[in-house]
Amino acid sequence: MRVAVVGPIEPFRSGVARHTTALARALARRAGIEVRVYSFSRQYPAWLFPGESDRASDASVPRDLDASFSIDSLNPLSWVRVAGEIRAYCPELVIAPAWTFFLSPCLTTILSKVRCPVVAVVHNVSDHDGGRVRSLISAMQLQRASAHVTHTRELAAGITRIVPGAHVVVHPHPIFEYPAARRTLPARAELELLMFGLIRPYKGLDVLLEAVARCAKPSLMLSVVGESWQGQASIRAQVERLGLERKVELVLRYVPDEEAAEYFERADVVVLPYRSVTGSGVLPLACHYGKPVVASDLPGFRELVYHGENGWLVPPGDVAELARTLAEEVDRSTAASMQPRIRQLRRELTFEHFAEAILGAID
Repeated sequence: MRVAVVGPIEPFRSGVARHTTALARALARRAGIEVRVYSFSRQYPAWLFPGESDRASDASVPRDLDASFSIDSLNPLSWVRVAGEIRAYCPELVIAPAWTFFLSPCLTTILSKVRCPVVAVVHNVSDHDGGRVRSLISAMQLQRASAHVTHTRELAAGITRIVPGAHVVVHPHPIFEYPAARRTLPARAELELLMFGLIRPYKGLDVLLEAVARCAKPSLMLSVVGESWQGQASIRAQVERLGLERKVELVLRYVPDEEAAEYFERADVVVLPYRSVTGSGVLPLACHYGKPVVASDLPGFRELVYHGENGWLVPPGDVAELARTLAEEVDRSTAASMQPRIRQLRRELTFEHFAEAILGAID
């Protein structure tokens, strides 16, 4: 069986690129399946990606994948050319991620010209900060797919609102492989908290900082690690206003995997205080490193966070309840006692199982 995967892969450094790379590898490991990847030469213009770069400095082109980097998101001629290359390859299935309005015209054009079933791996139905026009543009790619696979029931409901009668398969977000930690960061407090990943307003860092300021736990440290897309000045000003300079460490930059491993190793708990969420790559990452989470009680988290078993759920945006949970329920020994449930999830949430779900979606 020939499968074409159309989307970003490493060394692009988004969660979608990491996800697509892992999926392509899982498919290629299956007996009887041949995989070819069609990725980007240019994914975003600089104005749409406010970070340092959309390529990871510590990642390289996957040599174990048959991949070409020839889609230019700003050049429609490249879209038509790649569509012709896919037709010449004669795949029996095409798989493409869906996550942002900007790439929807490009991917929709390519997918509209293939002659086989298309499965959309839906990370977002529309952009987090998007309006009606962006949502309509995103919908074009969803309408082109023969079947849809996504990670939460909330996203599945969003898909069926856009594509009535759509065949949607829900499978929890698989766990990525990350490097082992060298344990270079010593603990600084009785409870070590970590907030990791791109910092954007909907992720609720301001809520977490307010909760830490109110938390009646004397020995607590919070590390905020990740590139900020909302400006560093406001974050640093809030830390200073709340008098948290000795309780909060700010590492506001892209962190390579080897360095990220050290922050996860030191943490007792990973905090996800999001105001809204459709899915999160940080949640399975915490699971990979055996860390429970404190997460907002939202559909995107509720399906994988079992309160009291592998973490805690708190009402989104509720500073007082988050502070109380951190003070009264979260501690190192309780976090350690959640290891059996976390290990069970690690066994279940593999990309091999996810690949099976995708192949099953077209049967």
